[in-house]
Amino acid sequence: MVHKAVPVVLRRIGDRIEILMFRHPLAGIQVVKGTVEGGEPPDSAALRELREESGIAGAGIAEPIGRSTDIVSGECCHFYRCRIRDLPDHWSHYAHDGGGLDFEFFWQPLDVVPSNRCDPIFVRALCFIRNAISMNTLDAAPP
Repeated sequence: MVHKAVPVVLRRIGDRIEILMFRHPLAGIQVVKGTVEGGEPPDSAALRELREESGIAGAGIAEPIGRSTDIVSGECCHFYRCRIRDLPDHWSHYAHDGGGLDFEFFWQPLDVVPSNRCDPIFVRALCFIRNAISMNTLDAAPP
């Protein structure tokens, strides 16, 4: 089984919780997700993937959200809520994925399914996050 790390960045705007997502120029709307490398702890992989795909440095793990084998067949996804402050409303980051691509980051309300440009894999990931956060006794978004 392949292990994947999913860093989850949330923010609160009034009564609404928003999640950080991005537009991949070839593969539609996604959340950050990547492979846990051999010997790497999943929480470290989550921070590394966040840095590589979004350019966000200085994030920390706020808490593990959970793990699921129901997102993609043959994968175990480890979800971690990450803590970072003062992110802009949107930005682009040049990621080295696929030979170098610009990813466009934005905030999506957590309770709204993104447009049809979101692959079912990421819709399932969002549903998992939504359900895990709603059952969590801690505040859903970092201060």
